[in-house]
Amino acid sequence: MMRRAARPRPRAPKSPAFIAQANLSVGSIAADGLELRDLMCDVTGGMPMLGALVIAGSLAKQRRALDKCAPAGQAFAATWTFAGGKTRDVAASGGSPAANACVEKALARTVATLDGRCGAIVLVGKLAGAEATLEAVRSGAAN
Repeated sequence: MMRRAARPRPRAPKSPAFIAQANLSVGSIAADGLELRDLMCDVTGGMPMLGALVIAGSLAKQRRALDKCAPAGQAFAATWTFAGGKTRDVAASGGSPAANACVEKALARTVATLDGRCGAIVLVGKLAGAEATLEAVRSGAAN
């Protein structure tokens, strides 16, 4: 019986500058109560600015699950790939290992409506608490 090699786990981003070939960049966007900062994507085809709205809307459908990861509020640097309707290669940093894993699990449930590699700072839980940790995540000082 042959075993398949385990797929390597994506590395958690250390700072928000994680999408080298970004053709979409938005400083701040909110959708249905989910706040994103420094959204950057390398989107395949389509209209990048419309893509920002589609991406934020897709991620916002997981807001309740994300808010459970850090109810008091936390900013997380996250990267992910949208491909073939699925979200894969999700990595998050900025919180405790358990909170990072929770964010990764919630983001992985997002339905991808376009293809591309993205990264953003996701503000989770109470907005005031998340904003208080934003600069540490931006600088790479958090996890």
